[in-house]
Amino acid sequence: MSLDALKRASSAEFEQLADAAFKTTPAGKNQDYEKEEDPRFWSPRRDKAGNGFHIVRFLPAPAGESPWVEWWDHGFKGPTGKWYFERSLRTIGQPDPLSELNGALWKQGKDSPGQAQARAQKQKTHYTANVYVVSDGVNPENNGKVFMWIFGKKIFAKIAAAMRPEFPDDPKFNPFDLWTGATFKVKVRTVDEYANYDLSTFDPPSAFMNGDDHALGEIYKQVHSLKAEYKDPAKFKTYNELKMRLQEVLGVTPSALENTATLTQTMADPFKAPETSAAPQPAPQTASTPAPQPQPTAAAEDPMEVFKRLAAQATQS
Repeated sequence: MSLDALKRASSAEFEQLADAAFKTTPAGKNQDYEKEEDPRFWSPRRDKAGNGFHIVRFLPAPAGESPWVEWWDHGFKGPTGKWYFERSLRTIGQPDPLSELNGALWKQGKDSPGQAQARAQKQKTHYTANVYVVSDGVNPENNGKVFMWIFGKKIFAKIAAAMRPEFPDDPKFNPFDLWTGATFKVKVRTVDEYANYDLSTFDPPSAFMNGDDHALGEIYKQVHSLKAEYKDPAKFKTYNELKMRLQEVLGVTPSALENTATLTQTMADPFKAPETSAAPQPAPQTASTPAPQPQPTAAAEDPMEVFKRLAAQATQS
């Protein structure tokens, strides 16, 4: 799409984008996800004091694409000690074996081992958009470059609020528009060891690069195709590949995955639900029947605590 065509389409597409953002705005919290090994991606770093201040401008999408994409993945450590970090096939509208398993486990009821396991291996929501880094307060070498930025629910909620403001005196604008959008101040703090973006805000709407069409055209040429990155089935493992990996991480047979009623009974304590009642007393032993001796178990760090810590590290900036 040419810059002139983009300028003509920007107003017409605004309401459609606003509706889409409003419908997908989630409740709850989610930490940012990093993709450090890929230089196409940017992440707002924090300094030694645990803070970060950056300025970015959200950019429009290539022709025929949405300026953002919503996608899901899973990250958890199974009772085998192995980790499962995989994109969910739900991102491309296909059945995902772990999503199906979690749905079946959840039906076991409140405080059940199944629900405890489903929580531990639940899917996480992410969003990706193109941004131009105006100022990177930690890594200034990123200034003046176009990246994809993976962020969580808190940042996306601010984008949606700009398109559908809650109060009548708040400005209403399309953050992805080069002429009527706004720069975004990314303010990162460390709160309870997690990255917190509550103080991040948009500046008042203004033309990017002072409306210089030549400069804007050069920037727009650099935007990445989110469709190619997140909607191409070749970027995902197949259903059977994911199922085999899931079996390996959980340490179960294919038939065990199909029978969720017995799955949690065959798995180790990492997914045990908290007890809500007193444990039953052992049956009295007779003289001819010696009481069974408890089997020693290897001391290990609580896998659920390990999961929470590493998952947080994998999803925060």
